[in-house]
Amino acid sequence: MLSTAVSKYELETRSRTNSIQSKVALVLHSVATSNKKQQVITMHDIDDNQLSKGKVINSKQVTRMVSGKGDYFDCAQSAKPLCSSLIDERVIAENDNDVVFYTPPSKRTLWYSTTKNTNFSILSPGLFFHFKKSTKSLRVFCYLNRKKPKLDTMLYLPPMLNIDRKGSLCTGTMRLPKTWSNAGIDLIISNFFDSRFTHSNMKTASGIPTIYTDDEANMAYMAALEESERKMKAGELVEFKTIAAYLENADD
Repeated sequence: MLSTAVSKYELETRSRTNSIQSKVALVLHSVATSNKKQQVITMHDIDDNQLSKGKVINSKQVTRMVSGKGDYFDCAQSAKPLCSSLIDERVIAENDNDVVFYTPPSKRTLWYSTTKNTNFSILSPGLFFHFKKSTKSLRVFCYLNRKKPKLDTMLYLPPMLNIDRKGSLCTGTMRLPKTWSNAGIDLIISNFFDSRFTHSNMKTASGIPTIYTDDEANMAYMAALEESERKMKAGELVEFKTIAAYLENADD
């Protein structure tokens, strides 16, 4: 998704006494969202005078490269940026420690164990998952369009219990992959929906709708969605950031 196709061109510059051979290129992408433009930087190895598939890096890594505090090879080794993957069509980005994937909108049942045990069958928005392989931690966001999410797709905090202001899920007894493989995607998605939603993780947050902060308000919202069989609306949700902006600073 982030690879750049270019025609073959000469990348080697020669003078009388020495030669300079290009090893890496940085490409700045402009990503248009609904109300502004954002920039994403990708780093590409140069192989046989052509750019290879790119990896997302952030502005701090660029500064380190050009300030002389570390060369390209050090940056590439330590950064381990998220890069596009073709392993599974649902995978948006992956590196040694992180995998980001999505599941499209569909009708789902949410199981609750708050003041009472109940469930709601709703039209769930698409969900965006970020799983850290080493710490076994999981972040969850949602998006509202039906097509495969793109770099300019806006992410929202999902109005579901057990998720905090940064999208981190309190996994409780939810079973997560011990070692990563493609099977981990279906395991995480199925166990997320099969788990019990027990409490709001945003009770102390201010300036956001009560469907995020109050258990009873959340259940009333889910009951209304179930009864009306309607989708969630952008005006009801809290915007987080675009996928492009998230991938640039995924560890924040």
